[in-house]
Amino acid sequence: MYSVGNEQLLEQKPLAIYCSRQIPLSVYQQALELVQNLMAQQITLAGGWQSSLEKEALNLRKPGSSSNIIYFLAKGIQNFKLSKSMRVDLDRGKLLVVSLWMHKERIDKQKVKDRDNLILDKLERFLFLHIGEGGNLEELFYRCLSSGKEVYLFDHAANHSWFNQEVVPVSKENITKDGIFFH
Repeated sequence: MYSVGNEQLLEQKPLAIYCSRQIPLSVYQQALELVQNLMAQQITLAGGWQSSLEKEALNLRKPGSSSNIIYFLAKGIQNFKLSKSMRVDLDRGKLLVVSLWMHKERIDKQKVKDRDNLILDKLERFLFLHIGEGGNLEELFYRCLSSGKEVYLFDHAANHSWFNQEVVPVSKENITKDGIFFH
C-alpha cells in the first residue's frame, strides 16, 4: 500500500461513502446535502470519490473544513494530481491518499474491485447513499453486511428496498456533531 498524507486518519474510525453512478434526481440533491453536512463535522470520510455525486461533494468541500478525507485510488498514486484545495488539506494533516499501486495509469474494473477490497479490509463503517440494483455497489453492500461492518443507508424512499434490521437509516436529522448516527 502506498500513501501520501496523514496515515493516522485510518485510526479515526473513518466512514466510507459510496453512491451508485446511476442515481435518481429525487435522491441526488438530498444525498449531496447529507454529505456536505457530514463534511462540516469532525469526522474522517473515505472513499474512491468516483461517482458523480461523490466527486461533486468532494469538489464542494472547502479546504480546511472540520472533516478529514481519505482518498482511496483505483490507479497508481504517482498518476494522481492533487487539487489546490487538497494540497491545503494535505499540508494541514487533513488528507490521506492511498493506493495499492505506484505507477498504474488507468482505472479499470479490476482495480476498482481491488481498491474496494482494500477499503473493506481497512474500514468498519460504510454509508451508502444510493445502490443501483445488480451493480458492483450491491455486491459491496452485501459483503459489508456479511462481514459485520457498520452499515448505514441514506433514508430516502428510493432506498427503502435495501433496508433491513442490520442497516441504520441516516438523514441529516440523526447526525451528531462528530458524525455519529443515532437511531
